[in-house]
Amino acid sequence: MNLSVLTRFSMRKKLLLAPLLAAVLMVVSSLTAYVGIRRQQQWLRSIYQERIPGLKIAADTDSSMAAAQANAYEVLSMMQAGFPPPTKWRRLPGN
Repeated sequence: MNLSVLTRFSMRKKLLLAPLLAAVLMVVSSLTAYVGIRRQQQWLRSIYQERIPGLKIAADTDSSMAAAQANAYEVLSMMQAGFPPPTKWRRLPGN
């Protein structure tokens, strides 16, 4: 920076330059933080509204598939051991 620019200003303006610059930098920093917080809020809202329901569906599907697999292994082991099928089971229509 050329110092001849500063020689044009009075001592009072030169002394006020540093606090003015500090205030401008604080405002810029505050605006940057505000924009960052807004983006974080949007991302969290996106996670909460879109991704968490998908994870719940996947978890429910996983647990029902695990239950179906456990029931299938139970039936297969009962068939191999020669146990009669339980009376509470119903046959599916068409079988």
